[in-house]
Parts: sequence; C-alpha cells; structure tokens
Amino acid sequence: MSSKQHTKATWISAGLSALEKNGDPSTLRAEPLAKQLKTTKGSFYWHFADVPTYRDAIIDSWRTNTLNEIVKQLSSNGTPEQRLYAFGEHVLNDTVDPAMRIWAKSHAPARESVTQIDEQRLTYISTLLGSFGISNPAFALACYGSLIGSSAIHANRTPLQAFTALIDLILALK
Repeated sequence: MSSKQHTKATWISAGLSALEKNGDPSTLRAEPLAKQLKTTKGSFYWHFADVPTYRDAIIDSWRTNTLNEIVKQLSSNGTPEQRLYAFGEHVLNDTVDPAMRIWAKSHAPARESVTQIDEQRLTYISTLLGSFGISNPAFALACYGSLIGSSAIHANRTPLQAFTALIDLILALK
C-alpha cells in the first residue's frame, strides 16, 4: 500500500470520480476506493465515521461546488445571451449531475441537494430571460429541461445543440 497520506478532500474527489464513472452510489465503499487510492481502509475511517457519512460528504461537496459555480456564472461578464449559452455549456460539463439525479430518486439528502441546485439554476435562467422581457417561468423550465433531459437521449445531436436552438427560438420571439 502507499505511504502517501490521503486527505478528506482526496477521498471525496475519488468518490465523485467513482460516482461519475459508475453512476451508482453503492460503489462508494471504503474497500474498493482504498484499493483505487492504493491505501488502506484505515485511511478512509480516519476521515469518515462510516460509509453513510462519507456519502453525505460527497453530496455536500457536489452541492457546494455546484452552487459556487452558479455564483461564478452570476458574476460573469458578457451579454445576457452570451451568459445563457455559457450557462448551458456549464451545466452540461457537470458530469456528476446525471449520477446525482439517479441517486436523488432513492436518497433524500441527494434529492434535497439536486432540488436546491435546480432551483438556483432555474432562477439564473429566469433572470437572464427576464433581461429580454421574457417573464414566463415555463420558458426557463423548458430551457433547463432541455439541458437535463436531452443528455439522456442518444441522438446524433448534442444536448448543447438542443439548448441553443431553444434559446435562439425564444429570443427570436421576443
């Protein structure tokens, strides 16, 4: 085993990577992750009381990082239109999001975090659309839904193309 000391952040990062790769929170266990990190389970239990505590830390980390990214988006430069397109790219670059959504179906803490992120993202889209005089919240929901849902459709087009087409259509109607 490695003599390298692993931090709490190292374990959380390994968990997020495993969640992204496998899409299954049941793989977030001490032994397989210790093997992956080439260390002992003792290192895991040094930082986390048990696996449920570890899984909660992963959820908290994803939520915090995602909320921080939304704040960065809020303070970004560019026209509202440019910011909408950039937002779509940002959401699609969150490769842990799909696994969190699956987990949220059966795990209340994951569901609460996903709900909080969705509310913040919808508020951001609504605010940007509002700068064009578009106040119907259904438009923001449709835009966000195109990002979240179209990635599940295995078509020749990318989810970003669907999102930008929808934004183009909405802005053409204003």
